[in-house]
Amino acid sequence: MKKVEVILKVTEACNLRCKYCYNGIDSYTKGVLSIERFEKLLKVLSTGYDLIHIIWHGGEPLYAGIDYFREAMDVEKKVNFNQSVVIENSIQTNGTLITNEWINFFKEHNIRVGISFDGIDNDKYRQHSKKVLKAMKMLETAGLRFACNAVVADDEYNLIENYHYFKSLGVPFDFSKVLPEGVAKDMKSLSATTYAEGLIKLFDEWIYDTNGVSIRTF
Repeated sequence: MKKVEVILKVTEACNLRCKYCYNGIDSYTKGVLSIERFEKLLKVLSTGYDLIHIIWHGGEPLYAGIDYFREAMDVEKKVNFNQSVVIENSIQTNGTLITNEWINFFKEHNIRVGISFDGIDNDKYRQHSKKVLKAMKMLETAGLRFACNAVVADDEYNLIENYHYFKSLGVPFDFSKVLPEGVAKDMKSLSATTYAEGLIKLFDEWIYDTNGVSIRTF
């Protein structure tokens, strides 16, 4: 089976202004990828692949609205029926716009959810931690599995302390090194050596932690 993963930037619009955002210098324009262009993309991909994994990204993808995504799922069903391909969906969201309506939608269409959340340091660069933690609790209560992505923005980010924080939440996660793009170009650069040494120390602790949580990559 031939598989392709596509990170689809559905909109640049966002309700947050993260201090390391790669979009920050350019714009947060509110345009949304047209449904017609999305359908064309799926048709092109279906000629060469048996399984298409769409990762909905942004900006903040939920900003496009639930009606937009309902229409997108209808398009996927049509392409799947005509071309006999399997289409999977994931969404990477900051979590602040999640409601019970969105949760029911995720469950109905088997959409995997990723939450952009920086753990202990979230309010330092992203803010709205209480709102995001509430959304994660709602997902958990609904029985939806999800994972977090934490951006390591500077040398002060303590990988081990944040690991224990995510462990206390019982949430699998991944660390991502900040990209020196957008407004992040003006930030104090993260030392690659410090980051690597921190990951090694964390791995040495995590590998023997029989009650730990999953970290996707080191």
